[in-house]
Amino acid sequence: MSIASLVRRMAEAGAPPEAIALAVEAIEAEQAKEAARKAKRAEQKRRERDTVATVARQSRDTPPSDKEKSPTPPKEITTPHSPPKGGSYTPRDALAAILDTERAQAVVDHRQRIRKPLTAHAAKLLAGRFAKVPDPNAAADAMIANGWQGFEPEWLEDRTTPQRRATAPPKPPERTVSDVLGEMKAGTWKPPETRDERDFPAIPSFDRRN
Repeated sequence: MSIASLVRRMAEAGAPPEAIALAVEAIEAEQAKEAARKAKRAEQKRRERDTVATVARQSRDTPPSDKEKSPTPPKEITTPHSPPKGGSYTPRDALAAILDTERAQAVVDHRQRIRKPLTAHAAKLLAGRFAKVPDPNAAADAMIANGWQGFEPEWLEDRTTPQRRATAPPKPPERTVSDVLGEMKAGTWKPPETRDERDFPAIPSFDRRN
């Protein structure tokens, strides 16, 4: 019921003005209390929402502590491939003792491709030849690239050493007139047989008795 309706009914009932005023004040006081309670509840809810938002923002901005962080997986440590103990010893295992894993498998695949599959023993011998060069992996690459069935260190050296150019043998020195005269005096001079006489210097006449 509104205050206006209450006042009208009390006046119709013949209530004195003082009683009406007291009733109005009591109603207004009760309404003020109810409004204060509602405002307090609303303020409390607003503070709760602000607190939740602040906590969420701090959680998002603050990095997690060491205890909250997920453990970092250990780094994988690669070790040279070693033959399996108590198991089958494959051609790839033999090659991997000298080559890296990728090239060891590439050599096995290459021999399969040319229809000359490796046995474990043959692979061990081939690995020994690879080990004789400074870079075994480069030797394996050369074997595959050139289609070789096997490998010898000399093959790689022959391909890296520049070829020597073939040179013609040096021409004999040209003979002079003095050389011919000396041979005639010594009795070792022979007349030309297959060459044109024009290729030889003219010999002056002289008396053999002198």
